[in-house]
Amino acid sequence: MGYKGVNCGYRLVDKKTGKILKYGESISPETRYTQTELDSYNAKMEILVSGSKAEIHQWQHDQINAYKNKYGQRPPLNKSDW
Repeated sequence: MGYKGVNCGYRLVDKKTGKILKYGESISPETRYTQTELDSYNAKMEILVSGSKAEIHQWQHDQINAYKNKYGQRPPLNKSDW
């Protein structure tokens, strides 16, 4: 399924450990990262939800906060709570 032009919420996950590296949002998730970038993080992208820009932005914020509540910090590649 193509996601170009669709607001999507995704996470980057370490391919070896399964550790969540980042929660993000993109209107073009299939081209958001190059394979070289993903390989540099040893990550794969998992697209989890789609919706309006506002819905996905809030989803990302909620996912980061849930992660922080569980682990005491943001996922390593998220630079802020938004």
